[in-house]
Amino acid sequence: MTWVIWFVVSYLYAHFYRLLHNNLRINLPGLGWLMRSMKRDLVLQVRGVKLYMHRPIAGSNAMQLINRWNEPETHQFLDALMEGMDAPVTFIDVGANIGELVMDMARKECVKSVYAFEPVDDCVHSMAVSVALNAFHNVHLRHTAVSNKIGTVQFNYSATNPGCSGIDGSGNKIMQVPTTTLDIEFPQRIQNPILLIDVEGAEKDVLAGGASFVQRERPLIIFEYNNVSRSRFNLEQMRDVLGPEYEIYRLRQRDGLLDNDFDDTWNCVAIHRQSVYYSKCQPLIVGNSKTSL
Repeated sequence: MTWVIWFVVSYLYAHFYRLLHNNLRINLPGLGWLMRSMKRDLVLQVRGVKLYMHRPIAGSNAMQLINRWNEPETHQFLDALMEGMDAPVTFIDVGANIGELVMDMARKECVKSVYAFEPVDDCVHSMAVSVALNAFHNVHLRHTAVSNKIGTVQFNYSATNPGCSGIDGSGNKIMQVPTTTLDIEFPQRIQNPILLIDVEGAEKDVLAGGASFVQRERPLIIFEYNNVSRSRFNLEQMRDVLGPEYEIYRLRQRDGLLDNDFDDTWNCVAIHRQSVYYSKCQPLIVGNSKTSL
């Protein structure tokens, strides 16, 4: 029963970690190490879905251990966006990691198809088990990276923290992974796509490889824009890639709403003025007279 002791310690530490992160913006080290020390795979219940915790990459399940999402604001935003949605939706997750958002979106009635792109073996394995546990039939796993060209690319992999891995990411292991592009993967029309990109600074390359896809489909785009991303591109460059019909907002960490304060960002949201999502986003923009608080 040694694993139970490690579980209890990890569970308590996760609560302490969350308290410091939410109130003081301090990220304590060691939670992933504690979770891996259980030396056991687990099935976690998180907000009504099952998430598989694969021990070698258990740190990716950090907040899920205490029935919370790792990025709650993104879930809040998508929940609000999907409320009352009667048109079919396609959700595309580039850099899906263990599939936290994949599993949450796959269960929504309006989401007809989910595509998850992830090059790391352990993460793909974890997602595949979670898909089976939840009996999802609308999830399509793609074991590849997404970039601006087809081929192979050097990938920096962190075994203890796969979320920091990437073409432009950090890690202690370098490996070659296959790459694809959004234009190759989605050559035909799809239904009202939402595109989430979390690739540790290579977000602009993903969009460069999906120029035709973006122009044709006008997806709502959620992209990571934190201290890592800022060292590789800025928002003006992103606006140049997307074109003048897109508006970019910060996704607020405290409530999942949108605003124009870009001094402290984690994710941003780009909305095409002619997309089905433009009107649905208006009540979520702080400062808009129609904002729902």
